[in-house]
Amino acid sequence: MDPLKYGKVTYIDRMANTYIVKINAMNEAHVTISDKSNKVEIFSNGDLIMKYTDRLIDQSKFIRTIGDNSYLFKNDSLELFKTIKPIRFIKKRKQSRKLNERFITLDIETFIENNEHVPYLIACFDGKNSNSFFLSDYESKEDMFKACILSLCKAKYHRYRIYIHNLANFDGIFLLKELVKIGKVKPLINDGKLIQIQLEFTPENTNYSIILEFRDNYKIYYYHFQNYFICNRFRYNFSIFCYRRCN
Repeated sequence: MDPLKYGKVTYIDRMANTYIVKINAMNEAHVTISDKSNKVEIFSNGDLIMKYTDRLIDQSKFIRTIGDNSYLFKNDSLELFKTIKPIRFIKKRKQSRKLNERFITLDIETFIENNEHVPYLIACFDGKNSNSFFLSDYESKEDMFKACILSLCKAKYHRYRIYIHNLANFDGIFLLKELVKIGKVKPLINDGKLIQIQLEFTPENTNYSIILEFRDNYKIYYYHFQNYFICNRFRYNFSIFCYRRCN
């Protein structure tokens, strides 16, 4: 804060309270002093190369502001650095008039055993074909999940989105454990909840990959599953199902 610390004072303007200080043979500082701040301009061979403001906080601390950056000094030692970063806001996208039918619905049913959810059925529907995978048809639930996932890892389903009603909770846990065994997985988490899993699967003896996106329909779109059935592809409705009978 003291202009005399810059170097040798060569000129003083008492009216403007401005000091010209020779820093070295090439550089000089023009320091204008007010009650609690100094405005400093640094010149090199007559050209302005930097300007900043020093604002006094107390006898031991001051803040130096250079553009969008600020530096807090205490006893002439840097204590804190802050900067303002530009923010790019998300632009609103135009609503597409083309209906995207490249999606599949999938659901996992469970029963309670020893206070834990145990999956016993996975069902999926692509708008034309429905498939169900029952635990009783496989040696383990892992085999059931594997069979279901591999049935979706087909070239015709490349870049399809697979909507699951409860992906953010236990359904996602069951699914993620098996997806990592099949291919490369990229999970997406929002507010501590799993809302999307991208699977990249490479079939054996091939040089191409199939990419699927498993999404939680409610966490992303805040729609009930039944809203997807309004589409002309689907002519089905929900009915009541007694889950406790499975126990």
